[in-house]
Amino acid sequence: MRFMKSISRLLFILLNFSFPSILGAQENYEIQVYSSPTQAVKSSIFELHSNFTFNGERNINSGVLPSHHATHETVEITTGIAKNFELGFY
Repeated sequence: MRFMKSISRLLFILLNFSFPSILGAQENYEIQVYSSPTQAVKSSIFELHSNFTFNGERNINSGVLPSHHATHETVEITTGIAKNFELGFY
């Protein structure tokens, strides 16, 4: 668990200092949750989810930035806690 805290802090710092312009942005995207086998106990997996909008909104709508040609990257870290329980972070 200590390792996960260190990784989470490192990712937070890297993202905030590398891409400060993303902090104030909002867009109309969601992360989809799906069923899959539970991660093995005491093991972790790192996944990168990539999305690109080919044809989206071109204007600012109610404070939401346009999604046309927007690219989104989401890092997912999942750790097995018990046989039937895992903990994941996006």
